[in-house]
Amino acid sequence: MRVRNHKIEDRILLKKAARDGCRKSLAIIYDKYRPIICDYLLKIGAGDACEDICQSAFMQLHDNKCYYNGSTDAKSYLFGVAFNQFKQHLKLLKEKTYGLSPIKVKGDLLVKHIIHNCPAEILEKAESYQKIVEIISELPSKSRCAIWYSFFESHKNSCQVGHAMSSNGSELPRKRVAYAVKLIRKKMNI
Repeated sequence: MRVRNHKIEDRILLKKAARDGCRKSLAIIYDKYRPIICDYLLKIGAGDACEDICQSAFMQLHDNKCYYNGSTDAKSYLFGVAFNQFKQHLKLLKEKTYGLSPIKVKGDLLVKHIIHNCPAEILEKAESYQKIVEIISELPSKSRCAIWYSFFESHKNSCQVGHAMSSNGSELPRKRVAYAVKLIRKKMNI
């Protein structure tokens, strides 16, 4: 009586699935190794995404994007494919979260924000912008110019503001900006 060697059978099935695209072989391999691969992904830190990553690893086999010649253990090979998919998942997460603003916390409370670009937020920003422009228009002329060039015309330093205001670029524009900001805060009750 011949003893069945499941590892050799798994290699043959995986080779058929990877090279020939045999769906039956892939279904057998998937049913047998999906729980093992998911456990492995949980151990390496995939968390809730382990099922999705496992699925994408087997999709790589289904789409013939993997090369398997049968020389290595099927389980080890599948772990390698799953690990590569996990690295790809982490890379995508890093790209997606790169542009997010940091979480703001006051004391031990999390500050939640309104969804960006909702109509209420756009209206609130427009109203506050209009209010600031009205307050700036009531400032003395040189302070108004210093504020306008500093904040609205995007001049970064006092020399640029000074040149824009046709002065010699000394400390005078910086003092005017500080004075104007003080007046704005006073009028806005900040």
